[in-house]
Formats: sequence, C-alpha cells, structure tokens
Amino acid sequence: MRRHRIRALADRRFRPCSIDSRAYLPIAPKLRAQPFTVSSPNLIWLVDIKYIATGEGWLYLATILDLATRKMRIDLPLAALMTTAQRQRPAPA
Repeated sequence: MRRHRIRALADRRFRPCSIDSRAYLPIAPKLRAQPFTVSSPNLIWLVDIKYIATGEGWLYLATILDLATRKMRIDLPLAALMTTAQRQRPAPA
C-alpha cells in the first residue's frame, strides 16, 4: 500500500453524547458485584439492549434473563419480530 501510495479509509468512531441538562448529578453506584440469591422465578431479571450499526441502519438486540432459572425470556424479541413482520409484510420464500 505504501509503494502504491494508497491507504484505507477509516470511518469516524461512534461517540455517544449526552444531551441531558442534569449532567451535574452524581453517577449511580455499581451494583454488579453484589451476590444475588433468588428464591423463586420472576423476581430479578437481567436486561440488556445493544445497538448495532449496520449498512442499512441500526439494529436493536434485547436480552432478558431470569436470574432464578437462568432462562432467557423471548417475549420482547419475539414481539419485536412479529411487529416488524406485520409491518413489513415480507414476501414468502
């Protein structure tokens, strides 16, 4: 590449910005290191949402885990898939 005087183009890095005017408030403490013990299902859920940039736009990945049973909940992702399918009406394969 150096011999041909070419170089790769790098995209600008995504930099999240805050538009919250209450940025002076203290940051909440991290509770991640706490030892959670759960006696029955549906008491504590772990939830995470990821934003994935693609060439066609943003994709959203939502995960819900019940801490007692360690089973993934599929209600939210399944509802999102059904809504998208109804809205887009994809052609049959």
